[in-house]
Amino acid sequence: MKMDRLVRGLLLLIAAMAGLAGASAAQAASCGVSGSGSVGTGVFYNPFDTNALSNVDVTLTLTRATGSGGQKTQEVYFVIVLPNGSPAYQVSAQAPGGTTYTNVTYVNGSVPANLPTISSTATGQIAYQFGGASQPDTATFNLRVTVPAGIDLSAGKPISLGIRYVCKGTGGMSDVTSATDLAGAIQINVHVLSGLQAFYSGSQFDFGEIGTTSTAQVLATPVRTDAANHFSVKSSGAFNVKLSSQNGFLLKPSGGTGANNQVAYQVKFLGQVLNSTSGPGVTALNKDCAAVHTTSFSNLPIQATLLEGGQGKNPSGAYTDVLTVTLTPNAASFAGGSDCPSFTVP
Repeated sequence: MKMDRLVRGLLLLIAAMAGLAGASAAQAASCGVSGSGSVGTGVFYNPFDTNALSNVDVTLTLTRATGSGGQKTQEVYFVIVLPNGSPAYQVSAQAPGGTTYTNVTYVNGSVPANLPTISSTATGQIAYQFGGASQPDTATFNLRVTVPAGIDLSAGKPISLGIRYVCKGTGGMSDVTSATDLAGAIQINVHVLSGLQAFYSGSQFDFGEIGTTSTAQVLATPVRTDAANHFSVKSSGAFNVKLSSQNGFLLKPSGGTGANNQVAYQVKFLGQVLNSTSGPGVTALNKDCAAVHTTSFSNLPIQATLLEGGQGKNPSGAYTDVLTVTLTPNAASFAGGSDCPSFTVP
């Protein structure tokens, strides 16, 4: 009988301890928020436009954390965080009730040490009170984003912004005074147009006087055009490059035909060597290149090399050929392409 009472006493003690543990766990719940924000599909950005993309409206919805009983997040204080290396987007926020906040956007790592803080009067942050347990658990903020002109955005990739917050709880919920991050809480689906700027930089392709130069000589000591010749390109998306030769990479005098009226040469461009085996008038090169920078030009070197000398050829004032190079932006959805600017000439 004593043993039975002892066992029951132990069971009651264990039950009491379990009850205390449950109460402690409930009290340990901490305040917090979750956020989601996005913008529709109708925002377009031209990286070559000199004007900024302003007034991009984003709806940010914050949902407060809740616990057992009346435990809820009562107040939240937060800033907008840009990823490291991000362009200087400007973001203003209008909280429920109409209060507008500006200068609340920071690059990650540069947020002031005193922000965010639990204070409704601190500058440089957004403050919001959800209210008591009977108030709604969500709050909608209207954000307005300005995207600077001429920044290097890649076609098809969204702008991602984060939130860093602290908060106060009510109903026994613990406060959070150390900054907590919600990375990528705001996604702005800006459609970056696939655009291209390009120009040729360098001298005219000219091998000089070769009338007395033999083929053996040009093979032993190559005669080339200037290695500095190149196409300069800016591109927000992938682009296509085509090159064709009017004479099939043969220099010819006007009206001349036959082997004595042609001098063979080759062109190295985008890592490929093009020569007379391609045939006249056809596209000898057709290559897709990956996007390059839009804030600075990337160079695509091009160089021609003689394969024959002029000795024994019919005299003429000029042996010529016409090369046609066409650069065209691909659609923003195109995901292929090589790293074309990495190729070099000899």
